[in-house]
Amino acid sequence: MNIVFNILFVGMSYLLGLSVQNPSIVGTWVNESDAKDKYVFESSGLVYSYYDNQLVATYDYSISNSSPQCGVKVPIDMHTSYLKLTPSIKKLGDHTISKYDDPEPLCYEINGITEEHLSLRVVDMGGYTLFRRQ
Repeated sequence: MNIVFNILFVGMSYLLGLSVQNPSIVGTWVNESDAKDKYVFESSGLVYSYYDNQLVATYDYSISNSSPQCGVKVPIDMHTSYLKLTPSIKKLGDHTISKYDDPEPLCYEINGITEEHLSLRVVDMGGYTLFRRQ
């Protein structure tokens, strides 16, 4: 019975465009074009952005299948997923981690995700960035 409920919940959430954390994104992802660029996604909904092993930003993240994304109308179908990174201010030990001067969220289309690779495209732009799971 529990399995049926979970399948129905996930299916309905997907169809309704509700934000559902995707456990497959949890982990450490390194940019294949720039090994100094790294994102660490936690199951808590936080993601840490590092450059050259220095923490540069902390975000709350969500994955959804809804439009608009960051104010841009995007296509929605059963194969689309979007990643939204919202700057957050969090305590890390005794340190407060502040964000960019621009508190606007960042939105990406998830082109694909496997156990080894994550491909993201900035919403309303061409190209893609490929990450490898560390």
